[in-house]
Amino acid sequence: MLQIAAGKLFRGPTLMTNHLRGVLFSNLDRLPKDGIRTSAGKLGSVDALQLRSSSFIYEIDEMIEGDKLAPGMIAGYGVDRYQQDFSAVVSFFLQVTCSPDYSLVSRLTSGTAGLATGVPPKHLIRRVFEPRVALKADEWEAFARWIDELLGLDRATYLVVMQAIRTLVTGLHRTVDDLEVAYTLMVAALEAMAMKFDGHETSWEDVEERKRLEVDTALSTADAELASAVRNAITKHEHVLLRRRFKAFVLAVVPDSFFGGDADTSVAPPGRLDLGDALDVAYEIRSRYVHALERLPQELTGPRGFAEQILLLDRRTAITFQGLFRVARAAIIEFVRRQPKVDKEPHEYLYETGSVQRVQLDPSAWMAPHAVKLEAGREWFEGFLELYDRGVLGAKQPTMIGLQESLDRLDELPQRGKVPSESKRGYVALLNAVHSLLPAQFKPTKPPSILKKWRMDSAAPFPEALVLCCLSSIVPPWTIEQQTKTLLEHLQRRAKKNGLRLPRRLDAAMLMELAERYRRADDWTKALTYLAMACENFPEFASLREFQRGVKPEMEFSWRLVLLPVVEDKDTDE
Repeated sequence: MLQIAAGKLFRGPTLMTNHLRGVLFSNLDRLPKDGIRTSAGKLGSVDALQLRSSSFIYEIDEMIEGDKLAPGMIAGYGVDRYQQDFSAVVSFFLQVTCSPDYSLVSRLTSGTAGLATGVPPKHLIRRVFEPRVALKADEWEAFARWIDELLGLDRATYLVVMQAIRTLVTGLHRTVDDLEVAYTLMVAALEAMAMKFDGHETSWEDVEERKRLEVDTALSTADAELASAVRNAITKHEHVLLRRRFKAFVLAVVPDSFFGGDADTSVAPPGRLDLGDALDVAYEIRSRYVHALERLPQELTGPRGFAEQILLLDRRTAITFQGLFRVARAAIIEFVRRQPKVDKEPHEYLYETGSVQRVQLDPSAWMAPHAVKLEAGREWFEGFLELYDRGVLGAKQPTMIGLQESLDRLDELPQRGKVPSESKRGYVALLNAVHSLLPAQFKPTKPPSILKKWRMDSAAPFPEALVLCCLSSIVPPWTIEQQTKTLLEHLQRRAKKNGLRLPRRLDAAMLMELAERYRRADDWTKALTYLAMACENFPEFASLREFQRGVKPEMEFSWRLVLLPVVEDKDTDE
């Protein structure tokens, strides 16, 4: 949000500027007389006497993009989102506690141990949780300069860095109540940056050693070109050990000064080799907690006089909370310093403000003549079935949008290039559905030529044909084994990119149709199996479970009687 307020991302002119004020709470001691001015806002004292206080005024000039005020335009985002980000940056860079939440600051700086941790946060990390922290003038100046560098990042890099900072600060906050979560979050802050910015390209040497040796042995007698092709294919889809990438990134980005002058006031600071070993252990600790909820080694859960590294009982080097925070802070600051800066970057930022939400449009909003495209057949068939399920199957008074003009336009579209087979099947299924399920006013004015041209695509067992058979109460013209295989594959793939997303009522109906076909074939076991599958996968239909409880071999498995709403006859006065 801080970049947005500065106008760096605007495509057009600045319409207005809002001067916003908020209150932040912190363990900072008194500020300079005129407060602290940065390109992300100003921090000032609450009174002119500069008395010791835990509250501060945050002010920011929020620039709003636009040509003129109009209905639906966002005229301001409020100060809350800006001060959340600013307080995180203050906490991170100045090594203090700062938040819009007074109770959080009070709890973190009270010096009391958490109920579950048994140790006050101020005994784990130097300075951050002290009741009062007095800063020197050069620290304030360095902070203002770094804010300029932070806001100068390109948008994609800025978003990742800010998320890392927020995660790291959240980890600091968790030291009062859950040390495992706190340590994991602090590692995760650096891990996220490594996954985004390490620029790693997997090589054959990155493949796990045991797998690599087995493949090398198997390819020892193969042709060199073939062996290389096999290794490249494996490497292309191999996920390198994330721990290795995490460690390499941190070691590469931590500045040399971390091991030099910056370590002058540290207790047991790690050297470069020590840090490599400690990062391995830190990542293992994070993984063991995430996957198995393992507790931290006891050596890390007690006060160690702010030592940054310790030896565990198994003689391995581990990094403490103090050391992990200093490493993360140094790495992020240095990373920001090294990145190129951008003064102006037009960007579509509206969806990143939290004020606008993306939603899936109802098919009735987009199924119009201008939206007809040859490659959109699957989407049109899905949209039709959604409207048909809601407006015809699920309603006492059937309603459907008019499709005649759209379907007439479909035949007029010029075909350039190859049309995807799933789109062909979608349009053929749609045209067949309209012809067999809807009244004449919904049908095209003339038989579409594509129906004849693409008909062959719907001849084989496909879910599009299966759902049409279901809606038309027709037994599919395939063997029962083909029907079973087609339906089960459809249910497995419906959530995938190339799957067919149907209304849930129709998926349940097709399972009932399959169960009914097995019942008629006197295979009662499989009939009950697929009926149970329908109940288990579509629990929102209580009527389906009720039918299952009272089912008998002589009963027809009619999905229309079970899944469609009951229409009550109303008596009319003559």
